[in-house]
Amino acid sequence: MMLSTLLNSLRSRLLLPLIIAVVAVISLQVVITLVLTSGSVDSLVEEVSGRMAAENGSIAGELDASGRQVQQSIAALSQRSREALASTLKQQLGAEQVKVASQLSDSLVAATDSMAQLLAAVAPAAIWDRDTPLLTEYVRVAHRNPNVIFAFYLDADGNPLTRHLERSDPRVKALLERGEGRRSGDKVLNAARGDSSIYLSEAEINPRGAVIGRFIMGVSRETELQAVAGMEASFAEVISESQKQVDEAIQSQSRTTLDALRTSLGGVKARNEEALAVVQRSIDASSSRLMASLTLTMLVMGGLIVLVLLVAMAIRVLSKIQMLTREIHELASGEGDLTRRIAISSNEEIGDMAAEINRFIEKTQGIVQQVNAASDQTATRIDDLYQQSNRMQDAMDRQKQAVDQVSHALDEIVTSIQYETESVQNALHSVDQVRENTNHTVEISTQVRELFTLLVNKVREASEVVNALEGRSNQIGAVLDVIKGIAEQTNLLALNAAIEAARAGESGRGFAVVADEVRSLASKTQQSTADIQSNIESLQSGAKGAVSVIDAACSHAEEGIEAITRADQLQQNVQESVQVLYDMINNIASMAEEQSHVSIDLKGSVETINGESERSLQSVNEVAETGRELAQLSATLKGAVSQFRV
Repeated sequence: MMLSTLLNSLRSRLLLPLIIAVVAVISLQVVITLVLTSGSVDSLVEEVSGRMAAENGSIAGELDASGRQVQQSIAALSQRSREALASTLKQQLGAEQVKVASQLSDSLVAATDSMAQLLAAVAPAAIWDRDTPLLTEYVRVAHRNPNVIFAFYLDADGNPLTRHLERSDPRVKALLERGEGRRSGDKVLNAARGDSSIYLSEAEINPRGAVIGRFIMGVSRETELQAVAGMEASFAEVISESQKQVDEAIQSQSRTTLDALRTSLGGVKARNEEALAVVQRSIDASSSRLMASLTLTMLVMGGLIVLVLLVAMAIRVLSKIQMLTREIHELASGEGDLTRRIAISSNEEIGDMAAEINRFIEKTQGIVQQVNAASDQTATRIDDLYQQSNRMQDAMDRQKQAVDQVSHALDEIVTSIQYETESVQNALHSVDQVRENTNHTVEISTQVRELFTLLVNKVREASEVVNALEGRSNQIGAVLDVIKGIAEQTNLLALNAAIEAARAGESGRGFAVVADEVRSLASKTQQSTADIQSNIESLQSGAKGAVSVIDAACSHAEEGIEAITRADQLQQNVQESVQVLYDMINNIASMAEEQSHVSIDLKGSVETINGESERSLQSVNEVAETGRELAQLSATLKGAVSQFRV
């Protein structure tokens, strides 16, 4: 019967447009909801994909820019290292050059004064004897030293005892041209006193405490100046070679670093692309499941709403009209109330009912027993009301069952949405753990970079100490070379003095003893110089090895700092991307939670409908009870008017 009622309602001219309108509205609502939801989900998916792709491209661009910046930084570091090394070496070597020049000057002064004292010590006998040839020979012995420009013996009054001058020497010629005085010796002494390139040494001759003369000797400083100039050229060559070695070392390490950097950048790009693909697939799968669940939910809800409305209208409207039409048609075929008229105002079921009533009135117009007819009609109506109450009770039972089915379906939908929400929350929790791990990694990387920086500073300090040690050992070697030359000259001079003492005989015995002591001292000086030179060479070799090892350690430590800095930047970019992904998944979780709330609200509405149905069933039971009471009253009335024919 239920199926027949539904089929009749579908053929009804009154309810068919309403049913079509309801179906159209529900279909339109389902389509609009699905389109809007699909558009929102697709837009969200596209936005997430676009942002992740943009972030991936941005990270790739930043990595490439970091590589180029590292290359530029290495080139700038090479240039700054060369300049700093040149400046430091120039300052240190300049200071050492000044010290060595001072030491050379002191050595020249000491050797010249020693020679002057020696020649003054051997001259008293010749002065007392007025032996000018012997004094001249002493002067010639002094001239055997190529640095000696002139030498004179003067008496106590300052008169020259010797007049020997190497007039062929250009230095003597220059002094004679510049000097002032009556004699050649006066001119030479006058010019030498104003010439900074000549050291003038004077020694008094006082064998018995009385000054009997003086020995004056002028020594050229050209050898000293040439040694200083040669030292400056050697220092410049050392600076140039050091810059070249530093540049080659930096270039070699930079190539290795750049190759490793390119390999790391390629790996990072590949991992980012793989992560992007995994996230894209996950988002697509989640959005597909969400759309499928939402589509099924909307279709089930729309179908149930249409079914409930169709059943309610069929039972509460159409069935009543059809029943009333049939009853009136039966009354119209017999006798009825002739005083009532129904105007035809529509061309639908109600209009048909009015037409049947009018036809009934036209056929039964002759009946005069209004009370009997009314009694019969009342009894019939009461019976119909009773039957209608029973049918309404059955319909309300079926409606309650349908509402229970809808409530059960909504429970399953809510459970499904809650499961999807839990899945999204789990994904959100995983992303949050990734974000916390990334933050912890950044902190560890910062600590490692600080330790590397401290290591580089300590290594640089050690390199500076070893470089200073190497520079000072080189300076000591140069000073030893000068001392060695002075010792050789002193040995030669002592040998010549011994020869002259032998010629002097008994009067030169003391001078011979002094010359022998000087020669012995010169030999010891040469031996000590050789030992010191050997030790300095060993020290220089060890210092160079230490410098090489320290420079290599410093370079590797700086490379480690650069790599850690780049890793920090990459970790920062990954951290930002994870934060964006976290926000997007959080939005998806919020949408899923909102869908869950909507489903729960809908379930509450269905439960409200169920409560209203129960109350309607109670009202129908009350109507049935009232119908039974009316039937009893109608039977009483029928008995009263049974005398009338209907």
